Amino acid sequence: MIKKILDHIRTLPDFDFQGKRAFVRVDFNCPMDRREVADNTRIESTIPTIRYILDRGGKLIIASHLGRPQGYEEEFSIRPVARELGRLLDEEVMVLPFDLSKEDPHTWKASENRILMTENLRFFPGETKGDDNLAAFLAGTADIYINDAFGASHRKHLSVYSLPAYFEERGIGFLVEKELKAFCKVLKDPEKPYTVIMGGSKVSDKIKVLEHLLPVADQFLIGGAMAYTLLKAKGVDVGSSRVEEDRLDTARRILDEAARLNKDFILPVDHCIVKTVDRPGEKIYSRQIETGYMGVDIGPETVRLFSAFIRAARTIVWNGPMGIFEIPDYAVGTNRVAEEVSRSGAYTVVGGGDSVRALRALGVGDEIGHMSTGGGASLKLLEGNGLPGINVLLENP
Repeated sequence: MIKKILDHIRTLPDFDFQGKRAFVRVDFNCPMDRREVADNTRIESTIPTIRYILDRGGKLIIASHLGRPQGYEEEFSIRPVARELGRLLDEEVMVLPFDLSKEDPHTWKASENRILMTENLRFFPGETKGDDNLAAFLAGTADIYINDAFGASHRKHLSVYSLPAYFEERGIGFLVEKELKAFCKVLKDPEKPYTVIMGGSKVSDKIKVLEHLLPVADQFLIGGAMAYTLLKAKGVDVGSSRVEEDRLDTARRILDEAARLNKDFILPVDHCIVKTVDRPGEKIYSRQIETGYMGVDIGPETVRLFSAFIRAARTIVWNGPMGIFEIPDYAVGTNRVAEEVSRSGAYTVVGGGDSVRALRALGVGDEIGHMSTGGGASLKLLEGNGLPGINVLLENP
């Protein structure tokens, strides 16, 4: 599916931007601290696309969501993000008014300002619910539509799903193109051995990914809370660990399929366990999870087991932490996996915020083939069906 997308979608060199304004949907949903950008990674990732358009005589109207506001809420204004973008570009970024009822989209399109930016798209109810009037207004502000918002492209929101149909010229930016090429590399003819590392809290979030990758990959290393649902499905006592009781039948089906395909499907053999999460000082490591205890991280034996597969791998996909990564005492397993992945020499694609944060915190991000900017979007791609916000841009679906 991704190979087909790359073959049938327009990229930036396919457009003539001279004298035109491009509507560029980005994902600037950045971490904020006291209404200032706390991490500008997502902004920096789109700079190549923005500069390319400007350098070729184009102008831009940039649009993003920020947080989950319920209508207009000043604390979610896009203005701090616009200031950070302007600082990075050393250029003025003009934020447009929130109230569109008094605005003329053609005035925005003809503006002398090289970079305009809409207010937070989620201030507009039509962004999530769909609104032909909002789509028509936004389409009137530009000549070309460019999607460079990989992290938002798995949602059928107006600005990524409905709006492109209003433009004759539409395509993707460098960030989205880079993401698609990276995932194409691990989904189409990956070098073997191919190891998938999955973590996080819910097996339900990863079911379709596991089902799609089971015939393709060679080994599956499972950590995080999702491992306890799978362990319980095997009949292992997991104490009071988090389990999705309504997914046990699904977990058994996955385990049976892995066995049928003769895949190495590796679950934790020891655990970091506690009685209550808020008392990390009392953690212990054990092969069994006793009554009254819960698993919060993989143990050292599991780390050694996982490491052997990681060192032998030539292709690795990693999504999700091995434990409650937000608490440093329960991040040991995730950090050890991050170290091994960075040293593996395999082509590695990492998605999911905690996995990426672990690599960056250890200063080993440069050793990774690709760190995705979208956790949910990366999972959707790994399911094998593409992304709604990208599929709509195909010239020959």
